[in-house]
Amino acid sequence: MTWQDIKDEYPYLYETHMHTSQGSRCASSTGGEMVRAAKEYGYTGVFITDHNWGGNTAVDKSLEWDKWMDAYCEGYAEAKQV
Repeated sequence: MTWQDIKDEYPYLYETHMHTSQGSRCASSTGGEMVRAAKEYGYTGVFITDHNWGGNTAVDKSLEWDKWMDAYCEGYAEAKQV
């Protein structure tokens, strides 16, 4: 089965569990890089599911809440711009 076969059979492809390096320590690519790659491979959309303060977050947990939220949302905000 080729990529085109998959695209023909499933015209709406979504990545439903994507982490960004801005929000999750386990990720190695930014939100923008991940969305550009998803577009290149024919995905219709993505779900950004970065780890939050209770998990494997890449954001400094000592930040004040508003600064923490701004930093946490960077991956999503960058992905949305692509």
